[in-house]
Amino acid sequence: MTRILILFAALSLLCACGRSAEPQTTPSKLTGTAVITTQSESELTASSVTLRTQYPVYDKSCTYISLLIENNSVENVEFGTEWMLEKKIGDEWRQVEFMDNLGWTQPLFTVMPEGYYLHTCSLEIFKDSLTDGEYRIVKELSDRWYGAEFTIGDSPITAQSPHGFVPLEDLPHDYSREDAISDGVVVCGFDGIKNPEKIGEFFRFANDRNFKGQLRIARFTVEGDMILTDVVRRLPDRIDVQTDTTRDRFGGGEISTEYYSYFTVNGDNICLSNTVEHDNDSARELFSPECVAAEDHDTVAAYYKNPYGNYPSISVWSPDGEIRATAQDGGELSFGTTGWGTMWSLRGDVIKEHPDIKVSDIVWENNGIVMIMAELPDGTCYYEFIRVDKESMNSIETVSYTFSQYKYTRTDEGIIIPE
Repeated sequence: MTRILILFAALSLLCACGRSAEPQTTPSKLTGTAVITTQSESELTASSVTLRTQYPVYDKSCTYISLLIENNSVENVEFGTEWMLEKKIGDEWRQVEFMDNLGWTQPLFTVMPEGYYLHTCSLEIFKDSLTDGEYRIVKELSDRWYGAEFTIGDSPITAQSPHGFVPLEDLPHDYSREDAISDGVVVCGFDGIKNPEKIGEFFRFANDRNFKGQLRIARFTVEGDMILTDVVRRLPDRIDVQTDTTRDRFGGGEISTEYYSYFTVNGDNICLSNTVEHDNDSARELFSPECVAAEDHDTVAAYYKNPYGNYPSISVWSPDGEIRATAQDGGELSFGTTGWGTMWSLRGDVIKEHPDIKVSDIVWENNGIVMIMAELPDGTCYYEFIRVDKESMNSIETVSYTFSQYKYTRTDEGIIIPE
């Protein structure tokens, strides 16, 4: 009997240790202060300025929440970086405690009328992990407090699937058209398009550097086999594109990944591209006219027309998505990771002798060497091969260079430059 009691006590202790404790909270600083609630399942406050989260329910494994501030008023809205997270315990809102010594940067942001701002709220800056329950993010906007309520609980929005889609490699082989429609996939078939509204929701913000989102597309071969494509924004300036052909009986049968920098249009098509220019024939088609509404096409067509935007004319990611090479007119280049980078110029004598030189193409090879192709005013092509070490961005060197009257070609053996 003694042994049984000891074992029972030990099991009880283990269960208690494994149970999630409530996060540390303090009384809300906003007790007695009017909070304009613009996202809630219970009671909303009418407002022309709104604060809302990307999704209404999150799994407790999530590491961040995207917050959208929209200004539909006639005046500018100003705010800083600070925000607070509160949990509803009983009938009381209590502030979840941040880690000790947490500070906020001091920039002031302004959202003009009919504008918006996207902000990422980290869920890893609190003393304790969050548990299931009702929460709200509160933030001061132009001297008034706004709140967006959401729930942490059972949700497809998890750390592994931050936008609710099961990773491609985890989908069953018999994943069907009906499954895809139910999951919110944009299904382009012979009988039309399903879930077309997902396209507009994605492209409304897809050009914003702070946007994190995912679009999953299903297409079918003439034999009826499903091809799945994921278009993901998770890092600024990079578009991750995964293509799953494992259900194609006559195709590659693999999941491949490519990286792009821009969404553009080519005629009536929405495309992925590495150049900011629209109507670029080298762009990869994403949606043809029969699969996309005219207003969504027009949304993408308006990208990069912002007079305050400063977009590199060419931006190409390395095959592993780790380093971005960008170019502007005049032979000036930059190489950077998601954290930092360095500037680089084409060989000095080339720029000195040809001040009107224009970089027209960037091609990465798998060995860390990147080829820069530049055009001279007389039509001559200048090629420079540069080695880039991603472990040390200061370790960049020109490997070789040449001139040619012809454009290069690519084969399975590599890059060929005709003499």
